[in-house]
Amino acid sequence: MGGKRRFLFRNCFLYCMVSFLLTLPVWLTATVFAADEKEADEFTLEEITVTAEKREAELQKVPLDISVVRPDDMDTLGIHTAQDLDKILPDVSTDQYAGSFVTVTMRGVRMEFWNPIHETTTAIHLDGVQLTRINGFNNMFYDLQRLEVLKGPQGTLQGRGSTAGSMNFITQKPILNEFSGNATFEFGDYDLYRTEAAINIPVFQKLAMRFAGKTLQRDGYNDAGFGNEHSWAGRASMTWEPTEKDTIIATFDFEGSEDKGYGQSGHYLATYGEALIYPRTDPQYLPQSWGPTNVIELPWQSRWFMGDNASRAYNDINSWGVMTQWEHELPFAYLTTVFGSRSLHEKKNFIWHSAMLWATSQATPADPTITDPDTGDLIGAYVWVTQPSNTYVVSTTSSHTQSLEIRLLSKTTINQGDKLEWILGGMGQDDRMTEVNETANTSHVEVQTKVKAVFTQASYEIFKDFRITGGYRFGADDKIYDGNTDSAVITDEYPLNHKKYGYDNDIWKANLSYQFTEDIMTYVQYSKGFKTLNVDYNGNYIPPEKMNSWEMGFRSRLFSNRVQLNANIYFYEYKNYSRWANVYWCAQDTNSGPRPGANPWDPPDVPGDHNCDDIAGEVTEDNPDGGPDGTVNYLDYMDESSETIGISAGSAEQKGLNANIMWMITQNDTFSINGAWSHNEYKEYDIGQALRDAYADHVYGIPDNVYTSDAYKTSQTGLEFNGPNLRGTINYTHTMWLGMDMTSLNINARYEGEDLDQFIDRGEATQYTMPGRPDYWVLNAAINYSSSRWVPEGMRWNARLWCNNLTDSKHLASLSYSNDFWGIWVFKQGSGTATGGYIEPRTTGVTLTLNF
Repeated sequence: MGGKRRFLFRNCFLYCMVSFLLTLPVWLTATVFAADEKEADEFTLEEITVTAEKREAELQKVPLDISVVRPDDMDTLGIHTAQDLDKILPDVSTDQYAGSFVTVTMRGVRMEFWNPIHETTTAIHLDGVQLTRINGFNNMFYDLQRLEVLKGPQGTLQGRGSTAGSMNFITQKPILNEFSGNATFEFGDYDLYRTEAAINIPVFQKLAMRFAGKTLQRDGYNDAGFGNEHSWAGRASMTWEPTEKDTIIATFDFEGSEDKGYGQSGHYLATYGEALIYPRTDPQYLPQSWGPTNVIELPWQSRWFMGDNASRAYNDINSWGVMTQWEHELPFAYLTTVFGSRSLHEKKNFIWHSAMLWATSQATPADPTITDPDTGDLIGAYVWVTQPSNTYVVSTTSSHTQSLEIRLLSKTTINQGDKLEWILGGMGQDDRMTEVNETANTSHVEVQTKVKAVFTQASYEIFKDFRITGGYRFGADDKIYDGNTDSAVITDEYPLNHKKYGYDNDIWKANLSYQFTEDIMTYVQYSKGFKTLNVDYNGNYIPPEKMNSWEMGFRSRLFSNRVQLNANIYFYEYKNYSRWANVYWCAQDTNSGPRPGANPWDPPDVPGDHNCDDIAGEVTEDNPDGGPDGTVNYLDYMDESSETIGISAGSAEQKGLNANIMWMITQNDTFSINGAWSHNEYKEYDIGQALRDAYADHVYGIPDNVYTSDAYKTSQTGLEFNGPNLRGTINYTHTMWLGMDMTSLNINARYEGEDLDQFIDRGEATQYTMPGRPDYWVLNAAINYSSSRWVPEGMRWNARLWCNNLTDSKHLASLSYSNDFWGIWVFKQGSGTATGGYIEPRTTGVTLTLNF
């Protein structure tokens, strides 16, 4: 019975979306006739204006897959960081690495390079100016008009291109001839304190200023002190209309944060098959006494193995920027010039955490292992961690970016009855970035990216309500690398190595849309995505990622504008799908002797036979000195002779569908459901072959002399990636009016589908699979009370009581399996270990806001 129930939950959203698409023609036909016969009711869904295509338009009239997050949504659902967006956007997810570095995934297209020197798949914009570094952009969720999220490849109109999509933070601009403002204070569990404030000041009739800021302080969810945050941000802006035909907007903003690295949500430790976990007798590593078991659950507990290491970690970041926009009205068009300048400085001491489970095939009196009496295979492991296994990485990142965009926007618009609308422009950007690693992989890397592009887009109404849109962009990108991966300090002995790459690119799209009625539109689109070329730490060229995208969708408002139904399906062909990969060089090659230096690019004095020598092995009773053991494995390679490189491993195909239903049931009740299904699969994707190709001309370049993970030794073609396939959200709001006072209840449920199965011993005769992380629901709730009592006239206050993870569920956020340690098979076939982390615990808080 339990299995059937899980199956129904797991397929609920997919079933609803497919059924909805199949019955769509019936719905639309019935609704069109019904709408003609009914008069508009008193209450309808709100119309939203967006600028996704550089001109104002109603959201439901834009033939794109675009979602908008408004200030009301942020207040109602508690959306204050990118990680909170999963409460409303199931096709958008985030991951946080190394402190402030946040990667954004859209429709399963994600960034495999989570490092500041690499290009992002999702373009982040602030008032139309692209942010080339996404460190610390969480601090921008305040005093916004809206957040526009465009899904699918962007490039003809959006910055220097992207393959996943674009996010544009549109800040609240100063309003002429109005004095207004707001102030918010929030406190909650884990010592949460958040403040926000804004004030709009009319200076003269044609000049206004606005000042806004925020602070946030919160402890981490674990007992070791990781994941805490102390951040602040501020913004000053000006709107000036010197003439009737000119508008000038200028903004200065700054952000800063201090934290202890990414959050730890506790640990799940388990074994499967015949393996068992036994307690280690040393009490300093154990919070409790464990007996023989297969599962140990430690939600939100990390101190037991981290100790006081959090006190040594820090992540300090500061950034600031200016934006100026001048708009001038010409007789036939609007001329707009946007200039942006941005700087960032980050210093961090980041800790790579050690493994939670340790096993050894060598039995010692201090740490005995449990072995099968018949075969001698290890079936038990002791849970313990040694503090020296934590690696500290001290690094400094600095970046400076300047960009300029000039565009002409036609005065004619199709939505106002014209036959043609167009936009023409050009942009340039100079982005300079420096990263210095002082410990671990010592390096000094400087990367400069120069982008120049011209773009155009036009829409023409072929006949009534049938529109064709075409867009084109031509760009020339230069990537300049100056770096040294042996020293953080540049000297005559360690100079910067200089490399330069250039790439011309053209991007285009074609879109057909048809407005069936005033409230129902459908569209089909082809677009080409492009992400500019990358370089890795060694300055190696990584070709640009490209995408062919086909999409079909519709947008509709039905039942007298009470119901909104939007859906789309898409198919991607992703080329040059790039990633990091680790390779290890042979410590000794037959006939050549040991390598003369640690740098893998230093050839031996005498070329060998390209076969790695067996020079090391496991320390056993028969091999006490760890000498040759008859096999070539990781012990025959040296850590100091490893390197991380960037490679283009192959291609991928990605497809999916998204659906949004919003229903204003009554004037006081609104219900919405959002669902996203995707299927991502590698095509002609082989990491091992890409590594061999990368080193084909090197003395150590043939397969027998490059050691890498077993998972890379066979082609990944046909494998799914970037799960889970199914995600969704449900949101319900009920509002009650008591005179001039208002009370509202909001309930938000988030569904995370089952993650993909994991392959063990992939490509080997012993290959088997293990189930991915189970699916789960998270329930959030909030009650809001708004009143104008007890405050001066013209003011209104709001009080919000909220709770996230209302049921305090302890679901797994991640789960991974292993049956070996550092390449050594130690467990009996079909046995191994499992590790994982948990979702955030239950949190509660109160938010107080005053508007005037």
